[in-house]
Amino acid sequence: MTQRTFGQPATPLPDQDIQRVLVVVAHPDDPDFGAAGTIAGWVDAGLSVTILLCTHGDQGGFDDSNHEQMPAIREREQVAASAVLGVKDVRFLQGHRDGWLEPSWELQRQIVEVIRDVQHQRVLIQFPEPAGRAGVNSDLLVNYCREERRGRGDH
Repeated sequence: MTQRTFGQPATPLPDQDIQRVLVVVAHPDDPDFGAAGTIAGWVDAGLSVTILLCTHGDQGGFDDSNHEQMPAIREREQVAASAVLGVKDVRFLQGHRDGWLEPSWELQRQIVEVIRDVQHQRVLIQFPEPAGRAGVNSDLLVNYCREERRGRGDH
């Protein structure tokens, strides 16, 4: 745990003190847009990266694909994209619809379960959009991860 004075930002641990990173995002593609270079750099530096997606992307893309097949398609795409970055541990939560991610005890329980399993020293929670529904989803994820860290005594 980093010691700090109240009201002062904590200094992040240097990469050489990190073994495990947890990337928490709402949707497939979120880790790839804006964070792929960072994630690949961490993997290249020898860090173990886990990507946690809270939905399966069932809203789909912009083509005429069958929307019933969309979650499986988006999951395969995300696993393949993550493999290009060197990430082997990609996890999808169950029971949460793309575009309808809402605060719930079940969502919090599932995220906390992964946090406790991974035991990360660094977390990345991406805000793919600063406003709108995706931004609300990301706010929710930040708060759940922050509360779990506080519960462990890692401020």
